[in-house]
Amino acid sequence: CHLAAAEWRLLAWLERENLDYDLYSEAQLHDGTLQIDAYQTVILPPHPEYWSREMFDRLDAFVTHGGYVIYLGGNGLNCEVELSPESMRCKTFWQPHSEECTQFESRMHRTYKPEASLLGVAFTDEGAMTAAPFKVIEPNHWLFDGLYLREGDVFGSSSQHERYIDGASGHETDKMRPSTPPFARRIAQGLNADEGGADVVIIDHPDGGCVISVGSITWCACLLTDPAVATMTRNMIMHMQQAHSPHHNRI
Repeated sequence: CHLAAAEWRLLAWLERENLDYDLYSEAQLHDGTLQIDAYQTVILPPHPEYWSREMFDRLDAFVTHGGYVIYLGGNGLNCEVELSPESMRCKTFWQPHSEECTQFESRMHRTYKPEASLLGVAFTDEGAMTAAPFKVIEPNHWLFDGLYLREGDVFGSSSQHERYIDGASGHETDKMRPSTPPFARRIAQGLNADEGGADVVIIDHPDGGCVISVGSITWCACLLTDPAVATMTRNMIMHMQQAHSPHHNRI
């Protein structure tokens, strides 16, 4: 759905495509076990919701110094947590539709920083617990290389998700928000009702870093069955690797 089963499909697809990778838990980014600067590309899994400030800052610095991030999930970096060797404390208080919701974009924004400033997107209630395909907005973008899609064409219909099976934009979806960097570009958008579709966003930073976000938990559940989703994801990784020398393109 959105945890182990979804991550298994991502790893299975990487292995099917012969894309070599190293695997870490998010807690290893927090405690420094993951030496993130040894890598050029970091892939975030389908549902990285609870993050500490240390994790947020290390990923932010990674991008600032030219690193590439591929966010293949939804509802990511949405709530701040405090980690200790014994426990995880979630700063989760959030009253939907309250005055506080008009001041902040998320729980992470309320307690620390808006995740949209890093990922380009953030979760909203619209579209939650639904699924739909995506429509193409920028057909000439390299993300669609090899697909020959036109503006308005639909992709991402075949899914292995165990609850919301109707497309690659679903379960929980992230959209562009006021804190999204002004140079971010929306490449595709989910067709979920009530403007609840996920935004596929790319942020090319002036200093060389890059973030690609698909904003949807169900994206990875489509990797093994939907050719367009698989091709786009491979294009993301290949673009990241081709931009750098072979000795520094680890995933």
